[in-house]
Amino acid sequence: MRAHKAGVRIALGSDLYFPYAPGRGAGTRGTLEGYVDAGLTPAQALRTATWEAGRLLRDDGLGVLRPGAHADLLAVAGDPSQDIRALRGIRFVMKDGAAVVPFAGCR
Repeated sequence: MRAHKAGVRIALGSDLYFPYAPGRGAGTRGTLEGYVDAGLTPAQALRTATWEAGRLLRDDGLGVLRPGAHADLLAVAGDPSQDIRALRGIRFVMKDGAAVVPFAGCR
């Protein structure tokens, strides 16, 4: 939080295929939950894994939803910008504009 409050831009990235891993604190989902536990709002935490990550990679087609951008997205049960734990309920994943089927996170 000291870095965030000082204006340091935070970007989240992972080499995990899935946006989560079993157990609290593992993988991208656990990191996002940790950011919220540390004091970021859920929306600020999400931004670290989307828009900020795209900026870090200098790719304006990453982390945004607009025509011409990369079509990687997921649908969850709930609103993760209000409650980051909504990412525990992934229902649908799209990678490069195509549905990922089967997706292990869909139950």
